[in-house]
Amino acid sequence: MKPISIMWSEGVTEEEAAQAVFTVHQIINSLFRVRKHKRITPLAPAIRPFGTWVIPAVPRGAPYWGTQWYIDRSLDPELNRVRGPDFLRLVTLEPWQIHDPHFDLAILDLELVADPDDAPETPALGLTEPGTATVISVAPLREIADREERLLALRRLVAHHLGHLARVPRPGRTENVDLTDAEPHCTAICAMRHAANVFELLRYAREEREAGVLYCPACEHDMRVQLASAQFNLN
Repeated sequence: MKPISIMWSEGVTEEEAAQAVFTVHQIINSLFRVRKHKRITPLAPAIRPFGTWVIPAVPRGAPYWGTQWYIDRSLDPELNRVRGPDFLRLVTLEPWQIHDPHFDLAILDLELVADPDDAPETPALGLTEPGTATVISVAPLREIADREERLLALRRLVAHHLGHLARVPRPGRTENVDLTDAEPHCTAICAMRHAANVFELLRYAREEREAGVLYCPACEHDMRVQLASAQFNLN
């Protein structure tokens, strides 16, 4: 079985962490609830919120001693931003991924940069290594003054990158799929639409709220299939 582990940096607020964890629970419950019996099917991945963790037996500064180690090792000191590809590489290579494969969702309060060499001035909302790990930043969302809209944007950001983590839109799908970016995106009113910045993210989140959807039917189906098949290493 392949669970979803969630960690966050120390600067992430309790409200932000709670919203992220609640969103993951809400998505999994919606996808895997057997409504007739009012229970969750065993095909659903387990959710493991670890928060900001440390391993007391491992000396501070040693590899994988705690959440902060990933940040320290991937932080660009000149930009004061986390180099997203480096962060994801550390997660991918962690010993727990080898012995206990799982999905990792990391939430940071520092800004992320996707391409520190070619575009260091452009922060990223999140990055994903499909099938293994995704990292998102709440720093850009803090530009949104209204609390409810800020949480709405965070919900949408978590849903979007959880989708990429599960490889949604699924490989081979052609309907309502935009393949012009490095990652495939949905073109319907759906959390899997690509948002280039925090303002687009919020605009799309509002549209999806008004339409009463998080994922479109096609992406919801893809999420269910991709996550369920991952529990049996069928991906």
